[in-house]
Amino acid sequence: MKGRAALTLLPLGLALVLFLLLGAYQLDLPGLHYDEAKEAGLNAMQLVTGQPVTAFRDATLNIGALRLPLMVQDYIGALNVILATPFLAVGGVNVVALRWLPLVIAALTLVMVWRCALRLGGPAAAAAAALLLAVNPSFVFWSRQGIFVTNITALIFMASLLTALRWWQEQRPADLWLTAFLWGLGIYAKLLFAWAIGAMLIIAGVAWFWQTFIHQAKSRRSRSRREASAGQPPVRASRIATPTRALICFLIPLIPLILFNLRTGGTLTSIFGNLGRSYYGVDNSAYLTNLWTRLGQIVTLLRGDQFWYLGGPYSNVWAPRLAGGLILLASAGWAIARARGIHQRPAFLLPLALLALMVAQSAFTVSDLFITHYALLLPLIPLAGGLAFGAAWRGVG
Repeated sequence: MKGRAALTLLPLGLALVLFLLLGAYQLDLPGLHYDEAKEAGLNAMQLVTGQPVTAFRDATLNIGALRLPLMVQDYIGALNVILATPFLAVGGVNVVALRWLPLVIAALTLVMVWRCALRLGGPAAAAAAALLLAVNPSFVFWSRQGIFVTNITALIFMASLLTALRWWQEQRPADLWLTAFLWGLGIYAKLLFAWAIGAMLIIAGVAWFWQTFIHQAKSRRSRSRREASAGQPPVRASRIATPTRALICFLIPLIPLILFNLRTGGTLTSIFGNLGRSYYGVDNSAYLTNLWTRLGQIVTLLRGDQFWYLGGPYSNVWAPRLAGGLILLASAGWAIARARGIHQRPAFLLPLALLALMVAQSAFTVSDLFITHYALLLPLIPLAGGLAFGAAWRGVG
């Protein structure tokens, strides 16, 4: 058992080492981005050096002589400020020390993706997902400047996906409460985390409907199916358990956001003042046009050619085709496995469904159609690829 566990962990260790080697190389380049300073660096430096904190809209939480900013933008919480403080305290006030925070966050995201893939598809899928994410150009470069793209939302998303899967499969209330807490924390980190919550709720609703009505209707057609379904845990009762505690867990990390809006109303103004046309000029009534732009950004994300500003256009034109081919291969492998009597769920469809639902929501914005918003959903692509590889592996193995 120990040898098997070591073999399962080995690809994760290799992926982490590979990612950190790629991500930490010349970490001081390019220079500090404006958002890195505004959304973490400046306030963290002020906290470390004891200088007065220049909080956004002058909204702070005062703990004795300590003034903690509640938000860094109307739609971005001060989570990175708090987390960056120990990195600057240990490494000094410099770019490298600041950027080790998002690198560590990205490494933890990689671990969460590996664990999700392991739960959904087994060791082969987990190994492939981790390695695909470790060398993904967008993941590597956005992790280096992760505060700029608020990459902590990707970690919270993958962690909440893992706890949600555990709750769905094992029905432990603690997993439901932890999922709710992570959802609230994600909203506080950046409001666009609502895309992840919306997508997960839709998937959960469809799965609940299928399990409650379609599956039970099929089970009633034969006695053997009725007996099989009777041996399963009571799904409906467990799915609605402890909603009050879950709501409390969701609201706890939102306290700074609530306090901020009670004092300034900034988030509410930012949202409701830009529903028709964003403050960058995006017409939200042109939904299909915006959606087409967002779909094109997925292709750009796969090619990795959005980093022209780093010195030149670099891209992998084969990446979108390889991704599509892998999904087709996985579908064929899944069909072959079923034909051979190996009944397995096409787990690779879950991240693809989440990805599609989040892209559909992203076509509506109160800011702009920035591709950097996709740092939130980026881990879903290697996760889908890893699960597709696992499905194909089982189908031909």
